[in-house]
Amino acid sequence: MRLNLLKSRWVVDAVDSTALSRVVVSCSTGCVFLRVLVTGGAGFIGSHPVRALVSRGFRVRVLDDLSRGSLNSLKPVLDVVEFVRGDVRDSFAVSSSVRGVDVVVHLAALTDAFESIVDPLLYESVNVRGTVNVCAASKNVSVLVFASSAAVYGEPERLPVGEDHPLNPVNPMVLVRLQVRPMLKPTLG
Repeated sequence: MRLNLLKSRWVVDAVDSTALSRVVVSCSTGCVFLRVLVTGGAGFIGSHPVRALVSRGFRVRVLDDLSRGSLNSLKPVLDVVEFVRGDVRDSFAVSSSVRGVDVVVHLAALTDAFESIVDPLLYESVNVRGTVNVCAASKNVSVLVFASSAAVYGEPERLPVGEDHPLNPVNPMVLVRLQVRPMLKPTLG
């Protein structure tokens, strides 16, 4: 996990599943983040931080188009989260969902490597344009968590794989994840 302090904002590039919980734990002692938006929060991965945040007392809003996710994954907390059905490619849906939150956890993404080879333009549209929309709408939030993928490192040259490991993308899905990394600083800075 890498934290960059940008004009009193944190941008967290989370490449492992425990990064968000570390942010929540570290912030819960010295920061007060009450309202959190989780994009892709009805997905398999996204539903886990949603439940963890709710259990720690955060007010959670979920933005998901349900194309890959399901409300069933949020069933334990559906009565306490605010659910917004929308697509991250829709800048109005994103900006409306970001309004009034302190933290944005951006997990909405397409992740199927084979499908990214068959339809790379769809992956570029969702994963790049969607992330640009989330970054642009998040310019006034305290923290933006962007979840990348360890797949950006390809076949590891050494273990454990650290963030200084050479990047070696092996499919369009991973190439798209790498495209958005440089966009985070200028968009938020």
